[in-house]
Amino acid sequence: MIEIKIQQTLSALVDDRAYPTILPEQAKYPAITYHRVNAAQGSGRINTTDITGQNSVFQVVIWSKNYGQAHLLQKKCITEFAGLGLQLNSSADGFEPEKMLHSVIMEFECWGDLALTADRQSTPTKSPIKQFLHSVRQQLSGISETSLSDYQLIQPVLPTIVVKLQQIKPADDWNGPGAVKCFMAAHCYHQVGYAEDLAAQVSLKINANQWDLGEALDYPTDISADQQVMTLGGEPYERWQIKWQQVIRTEASIWQDSGTPPTTVLCSDAPEIGIPHEDDYRVVSSK
Repeated sequence: MIEIKIQQTLSALVDDRAYPTILPEQAKYPAITYHRVNAAQGSGRINTTDITGQNSVFQVVIWSKNYGQAHLLQKKCITEFAGLGLQLNSSADGFEPEKMLHSVIMEFECWGDLALTADRQSTPTKSPIKQFLHSVRQQLSGISETSLSDYQLIQPVLPTIVVKLQQIKPADDWNGPGAVKCFMAAHCYHQVGYAEDLAAQVSLKINANQWDLGEALDYPTDISADQQVMTLGGEPYERWQIKWQQVIRTEASIWQDSGTPPTTVLCSDAPEIGIPHEDDYRVVSSK
């Protein structure tokens, strides 16, 4: 549950002085209060991605005797919540004169936390495409000191790679039955001046990689990369997007060997060829 994750994250920032809804009368500071202020079905946008579904808004209030301390905790909270998939919608300063308390009042948006899902009756067999994505993520996670995510980040903890399957289309007929073309993207997030090095490492890892799936997967094609400067808590950072295409066969390859291999090779010269000229063939190789 997202509420449990929010409680654990905030408690770690203020030595367990994070409280749901109400600030205790004798609380020590700094302290944090939090609660859900709204939940409804809606539509929105995360970075460049349109999204529709169950939307919740949580209010988080940081309380401190020191204005600067409150804002340092605010930055830490925004960074930690990014890893939970919560987006900062608004932030405002406040002051409680009776207790001489500074506050930072924030509202965060969360998607899908209350969405209902059907109970699974059985565990499905992992599909070839799922195996492909798992292998891609596993190998890219080996890049030094880089975290990996499979969801669209709102404010990433740097450096991070987000792997996405963007589109699937039927492949050409000659690829065999059940062959599909996967349009892939790896989003590389890093500080300005460092993201291109991360993007280069990812591009080299993708190049000519069959991700340990052998003949079920063709080599990557149409590898390209583009760059975009973004902001994280007022600080600029870069996102490089590496795109590529790869064909995967979800059924057995039509080129896979079957039957008994021949042990003798015969040849003849035209026009003495075919069944009527069977006696005209001569042996050129035999085991």
